[in-house]
Amino acid sequence: MIYGVGVDVVELVRFQAVLERRPRLLERIFDQDEVRYAEGPHYVYRLAARWAAKEAIVKACHGFRGSAWRELVVHGELNRPPVVEIRGPLGEWIQDRGGRILVSLSHEKTMAAAVAVLEVTDAGHLDGGRSAIS
Repeated sequence: MIYGVGVDVVELVRFQAVLERRPRLLERIFDQDEVRYAEGPHYVYRLAARWAAKEAIVKACHGFRGSAWRELVVHGELNRPPVVEIRGPLGEWIQDRGGRILVSLSHEKTMAAAVAVLEVTDAGHLDGGRSAIS
């Protein structure tokens, strides 16, 4: 059963400018595995898509926070769907509800985008099931 859906879009030029102005931001937002995966000619594209995914995940969880951005990790392999690992309070919140997050990432010349879906086994444990889509 789907509990929530989130989407986010990132303008690549703007994202790159922020990273250049605030290089320590990488350490605050991204896990080492995410930074390592992004290395190479598509660095900004890959990081921007992961940033969009993190924002989309929070939206799919109806704004639940409590975890640091680095605890929302989007693992990737070329030509494979991304896998989300969520640590900390948000991860516990999802796990307690029998949930999992699915994400889809995309990028092109000027934009990166992500969609996240929070799927749960029983929406009855979530705000009376009012927000669930069945």
